Amino acid sequence: MSREVVGKTPATRTMETNERLATYQTVIDAYPDFSAAYRLRGRFHGNLAKWDQAIADYRRAAELTPTVIRFREGETALTLLHGTAAEKNNVCRQLIEEWEDADQPSARMDVVLMCSLDSAPDVDRERLDQIADETLEIVPKRAFLLITKGMSLYRLGRYEEAAATISTDGAVNPKDRILGQLFLAMAHKQLGRDARAQRLYEKARNDAETQLARPAGPPLPYQDRPVVWCMVQKALGEAAELFENDEQETDAP
Repeated sequence: MSREVVGKTPATRTMETNERLATYQTVIDAYPDFSAAYRLRGRFHGNLAKWDQAIADYRRAAELTPTVIRFREGETALTLLHGTAAEKNNVCRQLIEEWEDADQPSARMDVVLMCSLDSAPDVDRERLDQIADETLEIVPKRAFLLITKGMSLYRLGRYEEAAATISTDGAVNPKDRILGQLFLAMAHKQLGRDARAQRLYEKARNDAETQLARPAGPPLPYQDRPVVWCMVQKALGEAAELFENDEQETDAP
């Protein structure tokens, strides 16, 4: 039996995509202030790698319901991977402004993690590290928190402290585990521990390929899959540049 018979043809997939988008639009037309509809459509656009549309939908969801950090996080993660330098600055600064003084410790730590994903945004790195310390003083030190604190230290150039802080022990969320491995690998690389760094880097790449190869796929805990995919791709890109540039310099005559 041919693959075309048992599987969906491109025309069928296109029709189903158009139908889904039409359904989202119908809901949004009827309930224009229903933020969850924008978030769902943003996730669907992300599954399709239509990043501009996805960013716009997550942004609109955040504007309509500014008390849900996941909406702004979605906009931030996608912008950090696909946006301009100015757009990265704007979205990180907005995230900090809205959530740095949040009552929920996990939300404040999310701010630190998101803004530590990219080295470029012009943000107050010392303030982000302070937020991490304040959070760690009042909540149990689980893997997500230690990874985030280590990422903040890495952005400050405190590589030895970052390597000593990041721990993926107990990290059940694929995003946390892969980000932890990548930033730990980069910290060791910056410290000249090449063999250890390379092992961690290869493990993270393998985990990303087996668990997060595409923005579409099985749901992930806590955050939309395209959002997590963008976060991991952002860190993978930076790590690849660090490791591959070093290899090129080593191979140069």
